[in-house]
Amino acid sequence: MNEQTQVLELDLILDQISKHASFSLGKEVVLRQKPQNKRLLIQRNNDRMRDALLLTVRFGGLPFSGIKDIRDSLVKAKKGGLLSVEEAVWVSRHGHGCESMKAALRKTELSVPFVFDLVDSLQTNSALSKKIDSCFSPNYEVLDSASPLLKDIRDKLRKMDAEISRQIQKFISANADRLTDQLATYRHDRLVVPVRISDKYHFKGVIHGESASGQTAYVEPEFLLNLNNEKQTLISREEDEIERICWEISAAIASVSDQYVANVETLGELDALFAKAQWGKNRDATVASLSEGGLVIEHGRHPLIDPKQVVANTYRLQQPYRMLLITGPNTGGKTVSLKVIGLFTLMFYCGIPLPCENAQIPLFDEIYADIGDEQSIAQSLSTFSSHLARIARITRHCTRDSLILLDELGGGTDPNEGESLAIAILEFLRKKQASVVATTHYNRLKSYGAQHSEILLASVQFDLQQLRPTYKYIEGLAGQSYALDIASRFELDENIIAMARQLKEEGKSEVSKILEKLENQLDENRKIEEELKVQLSDAKEREEALRKELAAFERGRQELFENARSEANAIIEEALIKTEEYLQLLKEQEKPHQRLEIKKALEEMAEIQPEEVLEGTIAVGDTVRINSTSQVGIVTAIDRSAYSVEVLGKSFKVSKKQITKITPVKKKATRHVSATSNLMTPVSMECNVIGLRVEEALPVVEKYIDDCVLRNLKSVRIVHGHGTGALRKAIWAKLNHHTSIEELRLGGQGEGGGGATVVTLKGK
Repeated sequence: MNEQTQVLELDLILDQISKHASFSLGKEVVLRQKPQNKRLLIQRNNDRMRDALLLTVRFGGLPFSGIKDIRDSLVKAKKGGLLSVEEAVWVSRHGHGCESMKAALRKTELSVPFVFDLVDSLQTNSALSKKIDSCFSPNYEVLDSASPLLKDIRDKLRKMDAEISRQIQKFISANADRLTDQLATYRHDRLVVPVRISDKYHFKGVIHGESASGQTAYVEPEFLLNLNNEKQTLISREEDEIERICWEISAAIASVSDQYVANVETLGELDALFAKAQWGKNRDATVASLSEGGLVIEHGRHPLIDPKQVVANTYRLQQPYRMLLITGPNTGGKTVSLKVIGLFTLMFYCGIPLPCENAQIPLFDEIYADIGDEQSIAQSLSTFSSHLARIARITRHCTRDSLILLDELGGGTDPNEGESLAIAILEFLRKKQASVVATTHYNRLKSYGAQHSEILLASVQFDLQQLRPTYKYIEGLAGQSYALDIASRFELDENIIAMARQLKEEGKSEVSKILEKLENQLDENRKIEEELKVQLSDAKEREEALRKELAAFERGRQELFENARSEANAIIEEALIKTEEYLQLLKEQEKPHQRLEIKKALEEMAEIQPEEVLEGTIAVGDTVRINSTSQVGIVTAIDRSAYSVEVLGKSFKVSKKQITKITPVKKKATRHVSATSNLMTPVSMECNVIGLRVEEALPVVEKYIDDCVLRNLKSVRIVHGHGTGALRKAIWAKLNHHTSIEELRLGGQGEGGGGATVVTLKGK
């Protein structure tokens, strides 16, 4: 089975998948994937893939941050080797990464038992990660907290550096005229000062060479010798302590090396699993299932063809059929169909999701393929000979449980002999009851296939109008080469084409003629069926559009109904409030003429004006009532029998039977009922809004002015304070346009000055 991976291009699929891997081992696991031939392994791998694909689609997969192939470092630690700081940090990241992956899987709350088993097997050691983190930073620096001794040494080093810096600055200040620079530098890991070449022996100390120009000598003054020596001693102690810490950490890592090696290998499997899942998600793939009843691939798409151009086809090889014979013109897609069946089977055996809607794949003991016309140079074989060599091997080793893929069977030699040989090979394989998928354009093979109930004929469609293949696979219909039709389209002489057709008819057997008639009739029926499917699809689309329009109309009707009810409720509520006010005034009013006035206002509020139904034609501008909803609107347009009625700003189209012409609704003029101010709640002569923001103060001021107007007050005061002046400006801007205000001015002496505004109201 493995020898077919290149022929069917499984290696190219694996290369695509490997690019989705998160770390090196995951990529290696993908690239070394081999199709399994054990039922339990195939079932387990695809169960895992089903879980992984669900996690990838819902949550983007699992986190692999901090995961790296650290097996070499773990083996080194186990053998007693010393790990570097960087290696130790990656071991800590490994532990954190495993914990993060477990936490992320728990957080999904999905039922993914096959992935959970893998993740749950990861061993972590929080204490080890914590210990490493306390010693080393993520940037591979050794921290002071690694040990008390290291902290003490570094504290002394910092003090030593400060002392050296102080002494050097003192030296430079005292000998500036003998130095070529005011900064110290390092030579041979020793701190030195740049001295003029003429003064290099002026100072006691050690000379560490000269500059390239010969103008400067690098001198380590005597006072620096002891300081530098002490510093070097501290640095040496620091290095020794760091090495001791690394040995300690390495020993701790050695204790978990076996567990972590197993972790890395499990993570490699998980990485490969989720790389395949991501590849499948990108191609809208699904996980196939093992079948006991034959092979089915629904709307399969070859994964190596551009997704924008690939044609999805459905393939079946189920009882009673054991053979599938695909016919049709060259370059029509026969080989692609052959490869889809073989490639999908291999992918399923590798636990890779398939780019199709559904797939059921049987367990074959082996997959044999004779595809392509490459020559075997090593054996000096021709194209035809190389085909025969492969077919000979297939016929020797295949069984009834094998899948055999044969491309252009019998091609590459004399057509008569090729046809005869192809029929003989198919007959041999038919008697062996092997599962066979073959492609051909020989007519005798079509006749042979039509004579056996276990052979399913199929074809790939060709567009004669555009002279190009459609790559559409058609089950149950044998294809034609269309050579004479294509020749006619290219305006080959009609006499030549007529003679070719005559020779073709003479060469046909009676069975071939009958078969061709049946094929033509089947093709016509298929075209009619496709047209009916298109019409049915269009009808369903129109039905859906009408259903949406009806739903939108119902929503609009309900919305209008709710709006109308809300408006009616508001009117009723307002009327009740006014009625209560009038009744209260009526009780308290002492003057007879004012009681009569209030009583008349109440009578007018209670007066009901019924709608009057009108006869005659309905014209634009008429008031009508929609019978089904009792909504009243105005006719805005008439188009034949359709009337456009506007109701509360929304337009509806109705028929004449759905509306009734009525009298326009007239609103009664509201009578003003006055009452003396002494019967109303008194209003203060000033409104204080100090401390309020502008947006808080403006509604208060506006309400205050309305109350003052209602009570016929002449002059009032608004106290707003000085502040930034923003509140005063906002109040003036608001009141300048008030129709009941005659004048605004700032307060004078005793009126609050600029912190208040005096408002003069108009009299009635």
